[in-house]
This record gives sequence, structure tokens and C-alpha cells, in this order.
Amino acid sequence: MTEIKEYQAPELHECVQLSGARKQHTCKKKELVWNVIYHDFNRKQIGIFNVFNHIGFEDDVRKHFKKCATKEDFAEQLRRSLFYFFGGKAEWEIVIQPWCGSKSTPDKKVDVYWQIMNNWDIFLDYVWSARPHQGKKVVDHCGVGNGRSRKGL
Repeated sequence: MTEIKEYQAPELHECVQLSGARKQHTCKKKELVWNVIYHDFNRKQIGIFNVFNHIGFEDDVRKHFKKCATKEDFAEQLRRSLFYFFGGKAEWEIVIQPWCGSKSTPDKKVDVYWQIMNNWDIFLDYVWSARPHQGKKVVDHCGVGNGRSRKGL
């Protein structure tokens, strides 16, 4: 019987400690990759797309890294961004149907959001582990308000 191993997200930072007169800690960010199946209507074929190649989504993820102090806050904001960019939009949907079987088997429309949500816990851990090292404490809690107090109003 084969042993099932627990999934571990890959290390996404290569940290380098420089020595000498000026000691520095630098991190090189590795590229995030999460592939999904989609229909490339320009080429008229089914293809593979890395969701982090979507500029708007990638920008949102970077903003969430800066604003969100906890994994729970980050998860909620990430889920909202995923739905905004990929949920229920025809350009990100494909139709799945059986190769063999009866004609009564229903087809299933699947979008990128649905594909990612099926692996949500793994996806969230993968993206959360890619956040840059924070040198300072995050004050703003994930875009809730503007960080100012209402006491003076």
C-alpha cells in the first residue's frame, strides 16, 4: 500500500544574507504558478492559463499582501478578487461533457473561479506562503476603512 504524503507548498523565497561591512537581508521572489483550463477564443482551442499572469489579479494579490495582517483577512480578500476577475465570466468558462455515455448526461459549465475553489485550502496556503517578509507591522487591516480613527469626527 502506498503512503499518502501531506501537500507542502514550495519555498517561494530565496533568502540571501550578505556579509561584510553592510549586512543586508534580501529576498528574491519566485514566480507564482497556478494553472487552470480555459478556452482561448483567439486561437480557438482549449489551453492552460496561469492565473497570476492576469495583471489585475496579480496587482490585487500584491495589495492584499501589503494590507492584510492575518491569513483570515487575506483569504477573504483573495476570494473576492478571484470572483471579481474570474467568476461567472464567459471568457473564463468551459463546458465539460462526457466522452462516452448517454445523451441525457448533463453538461457542466466550469469557470476559473470554480476550478480554484475546488482546491481552495491548497491554493490559499500556496499564495499565503509567497507573501514577502514584512519588516514592519501592518497597521491597516485589509482595506477595512482607511486606517483612521473616527473618534475625532
